[in-house]
Amino acid sequence: MTFNGFAATATIVTLMALTGAAQAQNADWQTCAHKAKALAHAMAQHRDAADLRAVRIKRGQALRECSSGFYRLGIYHYDAAMKLLTQKDRPHAS
Repeated sequence: MTFNGFAATATIVTLMALTGAAQAQNADWQTCAHKAKALAHAMAQHRDAADLRAVRIKRGQALRECSSGFYRLGIYHYDAAMKLLTQKDRPHAS
């Protein structure tokens, strides 16, 4: 019982955080479409990325959320996919 309550609380907190993170952006189908196009272009440029499988999973999550009208969550997943895809390009701090 305690675990189920904890899991439910963790899920709610996570959803609140995701929603808050995406609120700064316009959350509508046009933004989802723009993010999808940008990610597709980036994926074409980074075909040899190590995390390409994880990027595809995030892209699928984003598509499902946007298609269901949960634009903020979809945008969050598109941004996370883009970050996974391009993180190798950034120099690491020493």
